[in-house]
Amino acid sequence: MGVGKATASSRVALLTSAIVSWWFVPVWPYLDDGYIILHSADVVLSGRDAAYGSPALTGVTSPAYLALVVVLELLHVRGAPAIQVANILGLTASLFGSWRSAARFPSPSGSARRCRWSCFCPVKSSRP
Repeated sequence: MGVGKATASSRVALLTSAIVSWWFVPVWPYLDDGYIILHSADVVLSGRDAAYGSPALTGVTSPAYLALVVVLELLHVRGAPAIQVANILGLTASLFGSWRSAARFPSPSGSARRCRWSCFCPVKSSRP
């Protein structure tokens, strides 16, 4: 496969990853974990936790995710849309990474194309 075909194929996979992610990521979080991250982002931006009186970032389980939500809120993407965009970016990166891994390590049967596009199948089962 030439460089041009590989680049075009990667662009299609990246675009497909983004579309699939946008389709399957809900606007509002189903569980309270999303709201915990929003509260933590508010604490980081305000510098204090008025609700619980605890030090900032107490109990944060994913500093990288929180940092992404804080950056999105600084870019005026606030509240649940910040969580949605962060989740879309994460799922897009995961799907595209799976696609790229499948391209580097094809299935034992030699069907690289089927293996590469099958990385999008688990997303369907993750939506309630």
